Amino acid sequence: MVSSGAMVVPENDPTVPTAALPKGQSHLCTVPGCGKGFASRWSLERHMRTHDTAGDDTEDADSFVERRLRERLKASEAALERVKERIAKEQKQHDELRTEVRERGVAAQQQEAELRRLLLRNMSLARRLAGSNPDALRAIASANSRDGGVAASLAGGGGARGRGGGGGGGAA
Repeated sequence: MVSSGAMVVPENDPTVPTAALPKGQSHLCTVPGCGKGFASRWSLERHMRTHDTAGDDTEDADSFVERRLRERLKASEAALERVKERIAKEQKQHDELRTEVRERGVAAQQQEAELRRLLLRNMSLARRLAGSNPDALRAIASANSRDGGVAASLAGGGGARGRGGGGGGGAA
């Protein structure tokens, strides 16, 4: 038998009607040896936490508020860890993209250097052609005048310099 307030309630006796409990205590603790009665399910649940101290971090029975705050702290720490993981993942992606941009910039510089070399070679060949056959250069210039080709700029006498290009081409 266990005392519940002013009334003695037999332990976990399903035959005891809830009407035999003190008024407003319709929720009984089912832990063997306890038998306390409570007016609300919430109060019973709070009471049940006092029996479950095996998983608690502390030796003594803390207040409900302290346990609740500890639960919230653990949840906040878990959320913080998830955010840290997401930030680390996004930082890694950012670093990979930065590396890719750097590599593409180097490749673009190499391609630009190759294009300049080819342009100078083209201009040199066009000058040789102009020296040997001026009519051939005019024919090429008229064909390329629509798209601003090298031969058109040479026929006009400006070369690449007139368009902000790289400057003097070496004659062979």
